[in-house]
Amino acid sequence: MKKHLALPALLLALLPAAAGCARRDVIIMVGESTTYGQSENSTQIPTNAAATLEFLLSKIDYPCPYADLPVENWAVSGTNTRDWFTARPDVYCAVKGITRPLIVYACEHGGPLADAVRPLAEERGERIKLLLVNAQGTNDAHIAQLFSPETTVDSIAKWPGIMAPIPVMISPPFFREDIADTLVTRFAKKSSAELAAYVKQVRELELARGLITGPDWGVVFPHPPFQSDGFHITDGGSAVAAGYWLDKLCPRPIPPPFVLPPLTGSPDKASK
Repeated sequence: MKKHLALPALLLALLPAAAGCARRDVIIMVGESTTYGQSENSTQIPTNAAATLEFLLSKIDYPCPYADLPVENWAVSGTNTRDWFTARPDVYCAVKGITRPLIVYACEHGGPLADAVRPLAEERGERIKLLLVNAQGTNDAHIAQLFSPETTVDSIAKWPGIMAPIPVMISPPFFREDIADTLVTRFAKKSSAELAAYVKQVRELELARGLITGPDWGVVFPHPPFQSDGFHITDGGSAVAAGYWLDKLCPRPIPPPFVLPPLTGSPDKASK
């Protein structure tokens, strides 16, 4: 009798381990504060693009490979392409008590944020089905001595190679209308016109290189509603951006055109 019970008992013992090996499919969204959803008081708005996109994906009533998938917001406010692609994000690593998983992983392993995305997901038991690069590059405009629109785009263009074979979709930075004498403009020591010109140049270069595969904000959302600084997007604006991402990920199928049945008999008979 004990011999017959040995195999079922072994299988039962292995079940928890097998469950632990199961990976959860996810979509990851990366970017800066406009993607994180930074509010006026530096909290995260609940309608940030990732959270709203997750809600929308749970509501579609037609087939889509991304339906019902969780969308995780791994954007990091205040970062630039150097933090993402070149060096450890020291501005965050020096701060005690940081708990954001992507920042913690990059700081502990001494690498840039982009290099931490895949191994962190694996460590968390997640399988990335799609990476969404939302409006990245706008913060490079604040540090003229380090970046140019060309170097910004060169960095963002690295995403497909970093994530391959995971698909990547890229959207350009949101246009901006910074209010003069805000914290951002004082830090950047640039005029509102200069900051606006930078992100427009980034978009033009991304278009020229065929990098924009997500929503083109310069076309579909050229005048987003801004918070009081003219830079960060409002709660409603972030939710609107998620709707455009939904249309890219899961466009509603177009049904075949309705065809009228042919008329029976001759036209003269049909008119009588």
